[in-house]
This record gives sequence, C-alpha cells and structure tokens, in this order.
Amino acid sequence: MSTLAQLAEHLGLSSDTRPAPATAPVQPAANDPQQPTSAPARPTAPEATSEPKRAAWRITRAGQPIGYMVGQPMTYSEALAAARWRWADAELDGAPKEPNP
Repeated sequence: MSTLAQLAEHLGLSSDTRPAPATAPVQPAANDPQQPTSAPARPTAPEATSEPKRAAWRITRAGQPIGYMVGQPMTYSEALAAARWRWADAELDGAPKEPNP
C-alpha cells in the first residue's frame, strides 16, 4: 500500500464503504472546571448608588495632570480604584462633593 493510501486510511478518508467502528462517547471528568456543577450563575446587578457615573476622569499625579481615563461609565470610587491600580499615587479631578449638614 502506498504511503498516501496509508495516510488516507489513517485519517479515515479511505474509499472503504464499510462503516467506521463505533466508539463510546467521551464523558467529561467529574472535576472538569468547564462543566457546570449546578445551575449557571446569574450576572449580578450593579450596586444601586446615588453617586453619579462619568465616562471620562482626569488623572493627576503630584498635582500635575497626566491625562484622561476614558471608558465605561463608572463612579468616582470605581474610577479611583482603576487609576490607582496603575498609579498608586493617582488622584482624580472632579471628586464628589460632601453634602452640607
């Protein structure tokens, strides 16, 4: 048998009209992280907050503006956490004002 015919037979491309042997379906392992163990988790709703959201925040370091952070609308505290993830000493312009007593 030629090498090409052997390769075709190995790949299941042979001209043989007999059905291929039956194989058992592969079952996932019990600890497979891709398989859900229970009902899929529902996405959680964002926290209700009275704090306004903005899509752009001005970032300053050492009193000097270095640029803007632009993206999904987020609250001041979310934006500050995102900016400080990159720059530990970052501050944001437009901090929320404290309510008067």
